Amino acid sequence: MLNLAVQRGSSSLTHLLLERGADVEERNRAKETPLLQAVGKGDTSIISLLIAKGADPNTRSLLTGEWALYRAVFKGSTSIVSLLLGAGADAEAKNAEAGETPLYRAVLRGDSGVVALLLSHGARTDTRSPGGECPLYRAVYRNDRSVVSLLLGNGADPEAGGVGENGETVLEYAERKAGPKGGTVVQLLTLSKRPRVPVKS
Repeated sequence: MLNLAVQRGSSSLTHLLLERGADVEERNRAKETPLLQAVGKGDTSIISLLIAKGADPNTRSLLTGEWALYRAVFKGSTSIVSLLLGAGADAEAKNAEAGETPLYRAVLRGDSGVVALLLSHGARTDTRSPGGECPLYRAVYRNDRSVVSLLLGNGADPEAGGVGENGETVLEYAERKAGPKGGTVVQLLTLSKRPRVPVKS
């Protein structure tokens, strides 16, 4: 019954059922919990109700392996991402099908608000996609200056190697892409280069 209320988007019925002791983790035929369904529908009021009654923010589909947080990031919902992270969702939980972290997906979307939220909740800037791409490389590929700045400000390494088709560092790739004139992204990366520690003889 709770799943039906969530599916219909009825916050009043959802509240009533929860007050009467409905199982907040009961799965529907698609093997999804009410919270996962509510995230898919983008229903913040129902999500808040479910979380308040103890719904697990780290719930995922038993069929696809998709986590609630990844689904929220995929939909680009900053408010829902914030709700889930505030309830303890794991910012590093990878999507089972794509093998991507929520941060990598947010960078792909160019969603600086969600990127900032994930970083503030412990998302790592050095976790790579199955194809070997780090979030910073993908942000540079998109020429997304705001996201590049966010990643660099949270410890992303502009000299991380093995990216792109040629196995370059992120900075080398950016320089090659920008050409002789360079560009803002190249400047950002260059300024963020980590100082070399001299080797003592």
